[in-house]
Amino acid sequence: MEYSEYMETLKEQIQNKHARALVAEEIEGHISEQAKDYEEEGMSQEAALKEAVRQMGDPVETGSRLNKIHRPVFPWKMMLLALLLTFISVGMSAVVARETGRQAEGMQYLGGLLAVHVVEFVIITGILFMDYTALMRHTRELYIGYLGFLLLCQISGNFRMDYSAGYLLSYGIQTLLPLFFAGIIYQNRGKEWRGMVKSILWIAVPPFLLLLFGSAQRCTAVILENTFICLLLLLISIKHGIFGEQKRRQFFLLAGMTAAAGALFVLLPFSAGTYQRERIAAMLNPASTEAGYQNLLIRREISDFKWIGGASLLPMAQQDDMVETYLLNSIFSYFGVLAGLVVLAVFVCFLCHAFRQSLHQRNRMGFLLGIAASSGLLVRVAAYIAINFGYACWYTTAVPFFGGNLVDVIVNGIYVGLLFSVLRNKMILGETQADGKKRKIRLPE
Repeated sequence: MEYSEYMETLKEQIQNKHARALVAEEIEGHISEQAKDYEEEGMSQEAALKEAVRQMGDPVETGSRLNKIHRPVFPWKMMLLALLLTFISVGMSAVVARETGRQAEGMQYLGGLLAVHVVEFVIITGILFMDYTALMRHTRELYIGYLGFLLLCQISGNFRMDYSAGYLLSYGIQTLLPLFFAGIIYQNRGKEWRGMVKSILWIAVPPFLLLLFGSAQRCTAVILENTFICLLLLLISIKHGIFGEQKRRQFFLLAGMTAAAGALFVLLPFSAGTYQRERIAAMLNPASTEAGYQNLLIRREISDFKWIGGASLLPMAQQDDMVETYLLNSIFSYFGVLAGLVVLAVFVCFLCHAFRQSLHQRNRMGFLLGIAASSGLLVRVAAYIAINFGYACWYTTAVPFFGGNLVDVIVNGIYVGLLFSVLRNKMILGETQADGKKRKIRLPE
């Protein structure tokens, strides 16, 4: 069989277009290397190519086997864990509604909560089947549009400061920033320390806008969250050689920039004010300040938790606007420590599996986006756990599957959907590994 006919027949067996290009490139390289070996043994160029093609075996059979390996794989385990966590959160919300004696209002609330979670899974499923590579290739254009939207929200928010508008401004849309950061890092890959600095400067624009419009004090929580996530993403990117091989120089530069930014944050009026100092004191020593009342109350309640059962609820967790915030605490206090630990174990299993799978992505796009999404979820769940156990420095965070606010649901739907999309396409995108080295595709035996 001729070389061109062989390749066309083989590619016809591969259903996914990304996998088709990956397989074709690898098979062509394999045939070329094999043909060169035959030429060195004394065969003519034409005969060597024919023999190399023949050695590859039947193109239909080889292509079919490769198609089974290099195809999208639906993340069933992750989806089932997500559904389980959602079921737990809705169930606990129903218990709170019953225990507070608001059955009629509770049914209406639970109906709205179920509708919100349906929206969350519609977003997750829709993004799951999207081509995230297109988003990564057009990150800058999308980011500029994002900045424009953020700017409009800031301007309108100064004239219309109801709760919903304030929440959208101070937290909601800004939690998407690490996802853009992943794309910006990808577009600056291989550019050594200059690429790293350019990435940091691009991502520093939103906090600057917050400071410019006097909104930074309301946004302390999201600024800190995004800082942790972006720093983690930068450290992992440097370690895996995303910016180039001068890793030590990049680490030192990042350490210096981080120290300078930290000093600036402490010196700026919005972060050095009484409110922020009291929040820190409330976390470290809640009895020393009025702002530590919630932390102090939670820590006292925790001492009365039973291993099994308890049928009690934190007073704050029974307030209509605080049910989701303290839902994890309610599970520990009402069903006991063992039940709470099981729920925590499910959360940890979901997050650790997501992070580990992201670290093993075949290409830098998936690697960066997966790390950004999984790190964002890890940081926010860690903050949520701290809030529920009386060690909060802030009380605003967006946790997947446990939130009832529509803005949180949309944000988490985007995060989880992109994460699932990365995991689904693990075996069909083979641009390069995270360290920039080419990875061989898996050939059938």
